[in-house]
Amino acid sequence: VQTCALPISRYGRSVWGISGASEIKTAQAAIEATVDYFRSLGMPTCFTELGIGVQDDAVLRELAERCTFYG
Repeated sequence: VQTCALPISRYGRSVWGISGASEIKTAQAAIEATVDYFRSLGMPTCFTELGIGVQDDAVLRELAERCTFYG
């Protein structure tokens, strides 16, 4: 969270109306609010809930490349 706290905290403020004492706390609250929202829709929020379990770094890198192939 620390490396991307600023954009996530901006997202939390603009989407969820979160305000906090620090960027990190605001970013953490934004992540929690997002997870809570997806759970309220009955959607999985992690690979284990999706049924594919824990993945190693190589698989995660490949997945990230596929998800961002076009930018």
